[in-house]
Formats: sequence, structure tokens, C-alpha cells
Amino acid sequence: MKSIIGIFVFLIFIGCQWDKAKNYKFYQAVKGKDTALLKLTEYDNKFFGKLEIRYGGVGKDSGEVRGEKIVDTLKGKFDYRSYGGSKKWAPFVLLRKGNVLKMGSGVATTFMNIPLFIDGTLKFDESDFQFKPISIDSAKKLGLEKE
Repeated sequence: MKSIIGIFVFLIFIGCQWDKAKNYKFYQAVKGKDTALLKLTEYDNKFFGKLEIRYGGVGKDSGEVRGEKIVDTLKGKFDYRSYGGSKKWAPFVLLRKGNVLKMGSGVATTFMNIPLFIDGTLKFDESDFQFKPISIDSAKKLGLEKE
């Protein structure tokens, strides 16, 4: 009987954690003819989600982002399938400025199979993607939220 109660409590705990992970926020960024859509959840000092970059209606890169939060910076990697169909990964950095998430850019490399930007090259230009929050209805219309 104690083991049944223990299993029940464990399942409730797992269910509560799952709900916490489902607390997504949706963002959109436009840069010229390119549009980026981001579905993101943050918890404790970590984040994960989905990113889709659409290149002027011609092609897109789409995949998962994940990493850690360090004060106002989200730093991790972007595992994606490129427009050409091959699997790739790249460093991924966002800087939070109020409600806006600024995507960082720089010279990318790998160290011990970890994607990162070379020291001194990371920048957050106004010309890079600036993610602004959108509603779940807008996300559905854009095809980001399919649940």
C-alpha cells in the first residue's frame, strides 16, 4: 500500500513539473524580408523552446533551442534542420531588454563539441533579430503553435 501511495505522489510531482515546462511564451522578430518565430519557456536558470527562421518566404531553418539563463542573458545552442535539409547546430544567445529579446551574433566556433562565439566577437546589434512578445493566437496563425 505504501508503494502505491509513493508512486501516486511521484506521478503527481512529475505532472506538476510537466505543467511548469508547458508555460511557453511566444515571440516574433522581423529583419528585412526574414522573420523569426520563437516559442520559449524559462524555469529556474534554464530555458528551452523552438526557433524557426524564415528567409523571405524561400526557405527556413527550424529546430530546438536550449541552454541556461545568466542574469539577463539566455545562452545555449540551436539544434536545427537547415533549409538544405541537413542537421546543424549553432551557438544561441539572447539579451533581455524589458519585453524584447535581442539575438546576439558573432564569429561561431566549437570547443570540445560545444558551439560558442569567439571571445570579443559577440554583439547585440539593432540590425539583428529583436524578438517581441506575441499572443498564442498570433503564434497559431503564423504556424508556430500547432498544439
